[in-house]
Amino acid sequence: MKKVYKIGAVITTLCVACIAIFTLTKNESVQTETITPEKTIVYAADAKVSPEIIKDISKDELKQKIQSHEEFIAYYYQPTCHYCKKAAPDINSMSKKHDRTIYRIDISTPEN
Repeated sequence: MKKVYKIGAVITTLCVACIAIFTLTKNESVQTETITPEKTIVYAADAKVSPEIIKDISKDELKQKIQSHEEFIAYYYQPTCHYCKKAAPDINSMSKKHDRTIYRIDISTPEN
């Protein structure tokens, strides 16, 4: 019986020693990597769009455009809207493709 305890103690000691050696010699350094996108993504909901392509207008300016019977494209958006951001690349490309100014109305502002 004493022989079984001695063998168990030796095995336990070896396991603890192996774990200690493994954790103490493990010297991995964590490296950070900065990933930059290849293309810049521009959303119509962002204010950084070319003014001749996407133009912000107020409710009053929209009324004037409607009363002038001028043909134009307008859409309502909200800067925090997930769906507005998702549709923005299509709106930008449509504006560029057809060489048309698109007027956007921000519905999150109190005056609109």
